[in-house]
Amino acid sequence: MNQKITRRDFAQRSCITGLSSSVLACGLRHSSLAVHANWVDAPKQPYGIMSGEVTHKSAVIWGRSDVDARMLVEWDTEASFKNPRRVQGPKSTTASDWTARCILRDLPPASEIFYRVTFENTGGLSQPILGHLKTPDDGSNDVFFAWSGDTAGQGFGINPDWGGMKIYSAIEKLSPQFFVHSGDMIYADNPIPAELKLNDSSLWKNITTEAKSKPASSLDDFRGNYQYNLMDQNVLAFHRQVPIIASWDDHETTNNWYPQQSLKSRKDRDHYDALEFGSQLASRASQAFFEYNPLLPQPAGDRRVYRKFSRGPLLDLFVLDLRSYRGPNSSNRQSQLNAQSAILGPEQLAWLKNSLQTSTALWKVICSDMPLAIAVGDSMEGKGYYEAVANADDGLPLGRELEMADLLGFMKQAGILNTVW
Repeated sequence: MNQKITRRDFAQRSCITGLSSSVLACGLRHSSLAVHANWVDAPKQPYGIMSGEVTHKSAVIWGRSDVDARMLVEWDTEASFKNPRRVQGPKSTTASDWTARCILRDLPPASEIFYRVTFENTGGLSQPILGHLKTPDDGSNDVFFAWSGDTAGQGFGINPDWGGMKIYSAIEKLSPQFFVHSGDMIYADNPIPAELKLNDSSLWKNITTEAKSKPASSLDDFRGNYQYNLMDQNVLAFHRQVPIIASWDDHETTNNWYPQQSLKSRKDRDHYDALEFGSQLASRASQAFFEYNPLLPQPAGDRRVYRKFSRGPLLDLFVLDLRSYRGPNSSNRQSQLNAQSAILGPEQLAWLKNSLQTSTALWKVICSDMPLAIAVGDSMEGKGYYEAVANADDGLPLGRELEMADLLGFMKQAGILNTVW
């Protein structure tokens, strides 16, 4: 009897990484990927898989090996992998910390896509890890997505006694079509101690790693922060089932950073070795961010975070980057819009205006990693300095507010409606 495998069945089977009858039932023995009786010498996938950048016809699949190997991805519109299509991805090498991204093209729109990821080298073929995503439809159905931010901050890491990062499991159970992570995907500047004493005198007990024992400064430190989150079983299961739209804020680099910032003037300057400016630290952080997320490959030296996603006639999303192009944190009272008062920067601002004006979607969701109205102080720079857009002054727009006033004025004049920040 041919029994259709549901998404729920697939999700349950996708958590099995060992070779078993359940894995074989998913169709591996009928696949172009050969079954290996001995997995000992084959590559391993210690940090699971992810999908992202999903469009009507394409998606980016992420994986990581533990050795040099070739990434292989198979996908099908049926969970049984009755008719799998095979895509050869790039080689994973030490240059990218053995991470790899494979672009699936010519996907059918409005379809459930089931995929599996392996890595292969002379030692053999890794055990497959199964994943799922859904391509957007023509707008005939509602769009349901989730969003949040801030993972493993303030010293709260993976606590097995509490069940780990259970919020990811809670979101996964809602079956969103995708998830927007609005920044602070890691807290590179916040170490994870073995224990934290809570207000009720109980102890929060963390899994700890070397990379999370200190603020990140080296490239390997930043990579280790992403690896830490991917040690959590809730996070791994979530990524197998829900595509993400990744963005960043400050803690992917360090608290309240900006490109021109003198690291030597910060209170935590002892952690940053011989680095002089925030932009130098951010270069390492950006490399790790792109290595450890399912993002489209970027040209060398051009790691652009801001971008647009179309989910059909109902929804466009505009992901902003309020870190890379800002002027210095200050009293935020400049009377002119210039490099000192910028937060989006002229190029990103022009892109956003044009993208909003040409969008035909009913709803336009602007994914901002910083709040517009909350006056966020900058304790790293001193009293009276501001980190976000607002400056706590009730008068006319000043400082970074000038750029937002310009944008909002343009939107009103152009008749751009139904924007959600």
